[in-house]
Amino acid sequence: MTCLRRPAAWVHGLIVLMITLAKIFLFDMARLDGVVRAGSFLAVGTLLLAAAVLMRRISGATGLFFGLSSNGARLADAPQG
Repeated sequence: MTCLRRPAAWVHGLIVLMITLAKIFLFDMARLDGVVRAGSFLAVGTLLLAAAVLMRRISGATGLFFGLSSNGARLADAPQG
């Protein structure tokens, strides 16, 4: 079973992402001033948007995201075949 089919892997990845974002916003950006802070904020936002688009494409390609098929049905309820 690949990592894309394991909801636990998705959850752990999201936890790591949230911890990293909290560190960026609470510690790293707190030390920046003015234009540099605004530029960093925009860069982090752009990276998050790119990650969201990438994950949407990956989950759309496999039809999986947190145990749901592309039409929103639970995989356990989906017909096999």
